[in-house]
Amino acid sequence: MIYKLVIFALGSALMVTLIKENFKSGAILLAVGVCVYFFHVSMEVFGAIKETFLLFDHIPDMDIRSMGLILKTLAVAYITSFGSDICSDAGEKAIANGMETAGKMIMLSMARR
Repeated sequence: MIYKLVIFALGSALMVTLIKENFKSGAILLAVGVCVYFFHVSMEVFGAIKETFLLFDHIPDMDIRSMGLILKTLAVAYITSFGSDICSDAGEKAIANGMETAGKMIMLSMARR
């Protein structure tokens, strides 16, 4: 599966590079569409990862709430990174940095709960 994604990413990057010269807004839309596709694929895989973590429930000293916290923190990290990368690609680095900071604060607040 990773080979298909890498080939898709390389082809998309080539298309965005070629389109960017003549139609900049179209290139940005294509890049965002590719990012959304990768996010969708990541969320499908996230379900399998969640099932794997739930297997740890059978370990005597493992608390299932801890596993839930780990999964939620990973989800916030990936979603924040996804949004930040899109903002950076669009040339809005300040918004991207603000989003990363907010994501870090959310993860820290989740650890307190």
